[in-house]
Amino acid sequence: MWLRWFAFPALALAGIGVLSLALLGFVILLAYPNLPSIEALTEYQPKIPLRVYTADGVLIGEFGEERRSVVNIEEVPSLMKQAILAAEDERFYQHTGVDYHGVLRAAYSNLVTGGKTQGASTITMQVARNFFLSREKTLTRKLYEALLAFKIENSLSKDQILEIYINQIYLGQRAYGFGAAAQVYFGKTLSQLNSAEIAMLAGLPKAPSSFNPVINPKRAKQRQLYVLRRMNELALLDAEQYEEAQKTPITVKRETVTEYEIHAEFVAEMVRSIPNAPSNASCTCCGACTSSPCSTPSNTRRPKRFRSASSAKPSPDTRFTPNSSPRWSASCCMNAIRRRSIHAGFASTPR
Repeated sequence: MWLRWFAFPALALAGIGVLSLALLGFVILLAYPNLPSIEALTEYQPKIPLRVYTADGVLIGEFGEERRSVVNIEEVPSLMKQAILAAEDERFYQHTGVDYHGVLRAAYSNLVTGGKTQGASTITMQVARNFFLSREKTLTRKLYEALLAFKIENSLSKDQILEIYINQIYLGQRAYGFGAAAQVYFGKTLSQLNSAEIAMLAGLPKAPSSFNPVINPKRAKQRQLYVLRRMNELALLDAEQYEEAQKTPITVKRETVTEYEIHAEFVAEMVRSIPNAPSNASCTCCGACTSSPCSTPSNTRRPKRFRSASSAKPSPDTRFTPNSSPRWSASCCMNAIRRRSIHAGFASTPR
């Protein structure tokens, strides 16, 4: 007799579970064909600001709404990648787009606390949301986010997904990607960052406005300590490194206007205002505009999926000439810019 009291509820729950799975499968069958194409990821072309350099590689101007410095996944320090995964998606290389362990952990935590204190979005799901979806908090959007994550995982490798995330995510102060954020907040490249700075950057994706070290240094420090603790728990930092990183002072750049080593604002503005100038090229002023049209320097090698123009290598045998003609320089620039490199008759170190 007592078995009936347990058998009927168990059967009822099993029936509800089967019906729920069937309904979910039906919804997926209807939604999957309507998913957007992920060509924006497979042919990823980030918005790169127009940068103008002198012949010897000194930056004299940068124009664009987004600050971005594209980096290959191989160029990202391993500690930087580990910090990002520790903060955002520790099982990134194990799951297939959706971390079921994370979903259950977040559901339990939210149930216990009585509110939404933890999320379960993986890095792949964040990439899907940033490229294709809005930030509205609805079940429909979450379903499409999960389906897009599966689709992305079937089309790109884990390293490709992580590379797109590292270059695309917004991190405050108009900085998109960790390469740009390292320059904006610390004036360094990724390879020059210490573990304390790495942890602070890794904590930004969750809420760039709240954990911005320029605007809210106290909350940024709290978030940094959380990331360091997670890295220590995952054995990415030993006890000594963890303690040292906690005590390491951090100096954050606070100036809002970029200060250039060489003041050549007129030349940079002349390059920017040339008709048909590409908005995502890096341009070099070579100083070879006095006697013959400029030759296009060879571009630095970039990965195929980043098809934007790369920084032009300065010509080593060209120097500033005092008698160079601005009009001829502008004409030379107009011709050269169509080849995605700029020559504006200017060098920072006359010889």
